[in-house]
Order: sequence, then C-alpha cells, then structure tokens
Amino acid sequence: MTQMILKNVDREFETMINSMENIFQTAKINENPNNSRELVELSILSTKIINSAERLLETVFEMKQMAILNDDQSIINSIKEKISRYDEGKTKNDQILLQMKTEVSHLLYQLEETLYDPFDGISKSEEKKNKMENEKNEEN
Repeated sequence: MTQMILKNVDREFETMINSMENIFQTAKINENPNNSRELVELSILSTKIINSAERLLETVFEMKQMAILNDDQSIINSIKEKISRYDEGKTKNDQILLQMKTEVSHLLYQLEETLYDPFDGISKSEEKKNKMENEKNEEN
C-alpha cells in the first residue's frame, strides 16, 4: 500500500513538472499568446497541473488516514487511559456506597430501637444519635 502511494506521488509530481515545463516552452514571457492553439495548449496544461495537485491532496489525505488507523500504540494508550479513569470512578463510587451503607445501618438501628421500645424510644434514640455522632466525629 505504501509503495503504491509513493508511486502515485512520484507520478503526480512528474506530471506537474512536465506540465510546467511545457507551459514555459509554449508561452513566451511578457507576450500574449498569438493564436488559439497556444491558448488551448496553455489551458490544457494548467488543467493537468490542477488535476495533479488535487490528486496529490487526495493522496495526502489517504496517507493521514493510514497513519491514524495504523497507529496502534496511541490507540492502546488511549484505551489504557480511559480504563484508569473508569477505575478511579469505581473507587470513588465504592467509597460513597460504603459511607451510605454505614449511615443507613445507623439509621436502621435507631429506627429499630424506637420501634421495639415505644415507651422509652425517644430518649434512647437521642442517646444513640449522640453516640453515633460522636463516633462519626472520631472517625473524621
């Protein structure tokens, strides 16, 4: 594939150079073309140059695509970077879930205390609440 692209590039450059040489041979500097044959010939040669330039641009585009698609190392690095970001997010989510679990278990404990001891539930739940707040403050 690469050799084919290089051959295309060489061919297009040769076409452009030959067309430019023919334009210089056909046209005389500081003179207007004398007949319609010279005008047509100049027009054809300039069209060849433009077409060659367009094909060269297409070839450059193909080369860029090939370089991007065949750049395995940068693709692998990009995937590794994304995986590490997802792992960091997973770790943060695990920490948040652990905190939520702790809080829910404390709240459930308070609710059970209140539910199963209706006569003394308010004072005990306040004591437990104070105790859990003290434990949280000690953890932080």
